[in-house]
Amino acid sequence: MITLPKDWVESMGMGKNDAVSLTVQQDGTLCINPGSVESKTHSEKTLDIDPGIDDEFLYRQLVGSYIAGHGTINIICRNGIPGTKARIASSFTQTAIGLEIMDEDENRIIIKDLMNPSGILPCKSVERMRVLVRNMIGDVIGCMESCDRDVLETMSDRDKEVDRLDWLVFRQVNMHQMDPSLPRITGTDILETSHCAYISRTLERIGDHAVQMSENLRNIRDMSGFGFDIVNLGRKILSHFVKSSSTWSEHDVASANDCIMDGEKLVAEIMETTKGIHSDSEEEIIAMERVVGNMKRIVEYSIDIAEIAINGAMR
Repeated sequence: MITLPKDWVESMGMGKNDAVSLTVQQDGTLCINPGSVESKTHSEKTLDIDPGIDDEFLYRQLVGSYIAGHGTINIICRNGIPGTKARIASSFTQTAIGLEIMDEDENRIIIKDLMNPSGILPCKSVERMRVLVRNMIGDVIGCMESCDRDVLETMSDRDKEVDRLDWLVFRQVNMHQMDPSLPRITGTDILETSHCAYISRTLERIGDHAVQMSENLRNIRDMSGFGFDIVNLGRKILSHFVKSSSTWSEHDVASANDCIMDGEKLVAEIMETTKGIHSDSEEEIIAMERVVGNMKRIVEYSIDIAEIAINGAMR
């Protein structure tokens, strides 16, 4: 039995002999979680919208509510929800992982999260993102080698999948921070979970650059215009990404440090290669320079992942 402050107990709606859970924090303190209080992971967010609200603004609010970790999102429009806004809600639920429209009438749309918050861990979502991004980069490099541009047609859809996972990771991280019982239930480390958000956002940006590379390659007819072996350089960049992104999950500090130093050399090599770019087409030269710029950013973001790996291991 434990004695708790009366004002706090009453504010929580608790009574004598009600159960609470105690969670030991990393600093040795105890976190008291009222067992009778509904978990914050089941919280609701209500969006009381105007019929003329901008579609993109509504979509951003839905995304923000999802990432914040709310289990239910209510869209209310007292003058009736226009069909265009209903379609925005439908499109959003088809994009976000785990959401479904559970009820809908003229003035209200209720969106609920059907996922078990302890069912998918942030680190698993990050690992899936890592594989997706690796394959995206690999396919772009393969396109440079084979000049088969058909593979680039799916890049946009694959990037959307990476974005969906990025939303999910941030949602999972927020839910773990809001509900002290979740880390205990899932057996996760709250600090490592927080690092997942940094890794996820970095992977999402690397995916964006892979897409931009594919778009710029469409404007290049002859790869020889780079004036250097662009395929070989691409393979180096892919290898560096794979090695760097593995250091975080493997907690390999020495390898992460090697990735940082190798990455800095690779960035210098990329910058040197830009001097050899040539073409009779100004459009192609611009496209080539952008491809090289994308490759440089991928390496720099890969270095960031290695640095996060070292920071996370220094606890």
